[in-house]
Amino acid sequence: MLPQNSLPTILALLACNALFSACTDTSAPNPITQKNNVITAASATSLAAVVNHDVGELPSVIVRDTDGRPVKGVPVVFAIEQGGGTATGIYDTTDVDGVARVGSWRVGLVSGTNVLSARLNDQEKILFSAWGIADAPARSSKYSGDNQSASAGTEISVRPQVRISDSYGNAVAGVKVVFAVASGGGFVSNATVVSDSSGVATLGSWVLGESRTQTMIATPEGLDPQTFTAIALVDSYGCSNSRTISPEIRYAESLSSGSCVTADGVYYEKFVVLLSAPAHVFSVASPKFDTYMEIRGTGLVASSIGDAGTVEQKIKTILPPGLYTLIVSSKLPRVTGSYQLSVTTASAVTTGCETTFAARETSTYQVTESTDCREDDVNSSDQFKVHLSAGDQLSAEVADLSYSNHYLVLLNARGEIAAYPDASNRFYVSTISFVAPVEGFYTVRVTSENYDSAEYRLTLK
Repeated sequence: MLPQNSLPTILALLACNALFSACTDTSAPNPITQKNNVITAASATSLAAVVNHDVGELPSVIVRDTDGRPVKGVPVVFAIEQGGGTATGIYDTTDVDGVARVGSWRVGLVSGTNVLSARLNDQEKILFSAWGIADAPARSSKYSGDNQSASAGTEISVRPQVRISDSYGNAVAGVKVVFAVASGGGFVSNATVVSDSSGVATLGSWVLGESRTQTMIATPEGLDPQTFTAIALVDSYGCSNSRTISPEIRYAESLSSGSCVTADGVYYEKFVVLLSAPAHVFSVASPKFDTYMEIRGTGLVASSIGDAGTVEQKIKTILPPGLYTLIVSSKLPRVTGSYQLSVTTASAVTTGCETTFAARETSTYQVTESTDCREDDVNSSDQFKVHLSAGDQLSAEVADLSYSNHYLVLLNARGEIAAYPDASNRFYVSTISFVAPVEGFYTVRVTSENYDSAEYRLTLK
């Protein structure tokens, strides 16, 4: 039998126990005691936004316990994984619905993939991706095809291209560009094009007119136009005034109104030089005008267009001994100014990624090295340009002197493969026989898989 005064005490104890049970209700998930919470995406994981802009939908996640119930009060950390950009509110805690979200997410400046992560712990995270879209077109620039030369009435080898970009330099597709001849005659085809996924708009073709200096303008819609220049190789150097120069001497010269002049007003000067060594470097530099050089033997051997400035424009040649004519002019009509000129003996062995102009009836010892033009991680190559008129025949032979597996191909002016070695090649000797379908500079490319001082002999006929 209980004491008379014990009933109130028991009731009080029962009430306290009930209150304690209510305060420690184990039916609600506890973020501290739940070690196996699961995080999943609560919003779309694939988004898109213009570069340097916020995404439209804020990435969010939901945290649940092992029974699938939302868990409140769990810390979630958001972090940028790829693409740059910025994010705010990266530390969040799940609300009563178990949801945590980032404050803001702005993608980076470069178009492409951006990635944001939401991390629950060191093991579990959710990834959100946002594709950065290029901003509005803001700039145009010449991409390729400027400063070329070709015979009058023929198509230039590299089609002019314009690149369209936004203010951050990202390629912009779908911009209309109109190409039109501005001076010199000639004509263009497929002249209205749109920029591709690389932001590049490519002219269909440009056939040069009869004037020596040709210009063509590419006008992107809503952007600054770009002017391309080409030189028509016309028989316009009939001036009989020429001077003899000697190798190893630097000459100070000047284009003036007293120089020879073409029909369209371009001043030029002619120099005759006797070459006895196999290889030479022709150099011209002018701080006053854009220079143009041609080297002629029985026909055109080499040509090059340079820019005004103190840096020399150089042409390296491997030619048979004999007399050659060097023509120096400005790129544009009625331009005068001083320049310096020299012809120096050089090593015939190509180095680095230099391009050497060569002529038929030459044979030269060469070496491929790791510092030559690299086609990939294994192969390196030397390159030799040869001018051919339509119908000219070329025989190019490579004799491997170090058993280094040399092989050769012939490229046309567009850089496309025009010919492979003949099927009847001898052991360690590769030969290409070729007839030029059109006039232009063709490139003989000699490649070696063993680029550690791999020796060979190149013969052109």
